[in-house]
Amino acid sequence: WDDYVASLRSSYRRRLRRIGEIWAAVESDTGPCDRFDGAMYDQYLQVWDRSDAKLEKLPLPFFQQLPAPFTLTTHHLDGALIGWHILLRDGPYAAFFLVGMDYARAGALQTHENIVAAVAREAIEGGATTVDFGQTAETPKTRMGGQPREKLLFAHHPNRALHGLLDHARGLLEYGTRVTPTHVFRDPR
Repeated sequence: WDDYVASLRSSYRRRLRRIGEIWAAVESDTGPCDRFDGAMYDQYLQVWDRSDAKLEKLPLPFFQQLPAPFTLTTHHLDGALIGWHILLRDGPYAAFFLVGMDYARAGALQTHENIVAAVAREAIEGGATTVDFGQTAETPKTRMGGQPREKLLFAHHPNRALHGLLDHARGLLEYGTRVTPTHVFRDPR
């Protein structure tokens, strides 16, 4: 982690240090996902309700039954749950899976930015050389050194009319967010 922080350009190091100071009194605990409870689920629902791209609302048992490569990290301030995240670790690969947070306190604590930093730190300290941050909230993730990767989607239907509809609906199926390139590291990677 120290090597990672040292590799950041000064403005990004300063930003990481500043948000970390806000988070200094927060206690974090990592363990199995079977600890997932109703309060955490309520925070998941807060995130889900705010999402522009709702796919499926996952039930509480889904979280509790995630297998061992998944870990749940909870974040508490003065005994109150302020957020959590789930990370998948598999050798040199780590993937940010899901997050929940108390939006009433999130702004003052910069909860989202601090959870992204916590994910990066947990992955790096766990030996990961690659961290997949997912495809939402691109700006905080690129400020941590994340690099967008273009992925393509193939859509086909054997019926010509339905295939034509798919072709005309291409703009609705494409990911519309454009990520501003950042130069986070002192030496290009």
